[in-house]
Amino acid sequence: MDKQSKHDTVKKRLPAHVLFYAASIAILIAGMVCAAFIFISAANNDIPDLDLENSKAYQFQLEKIGGKSAVFGVQLTHWFSSLWHGKPLAYTVAVLSIIAAIILCWLGNRQEPYEE
Repeated sequence: MDKQSKHDTVKKRLPAHVLFYAASIAILIAGMVCAAFIFISAANNDIPDLDLENSKAYQFQLEKIGGKSAVFGVQLTHWFSSLWHGKPLAYTVAVLSIIAAIILCWLGNRQEPYEE
């Protein structure tokens, strides 16, 4: 086998920017499908739960003990934990997949297309 025929049998790889674009499209499609499935299958939480963390007495006591930063920390933790249940989870998955796809497209744009 000479050098030329050996070179012809080697598989040609796709350029890196094409792989980044393909990965961004795959992540976007998979994320949207998963978000739609989560949104459809999420239970409706029509029953109001007793949330003691939002009561005025709890917030007043918390502010007396830890200050305004403790109240803000509890509210931030409560908001962040609410993103991972039910219909807000579908929105979270959709937004994260859009962000990941945009980052991969940007990385694909930054790659130099090479010529063989």
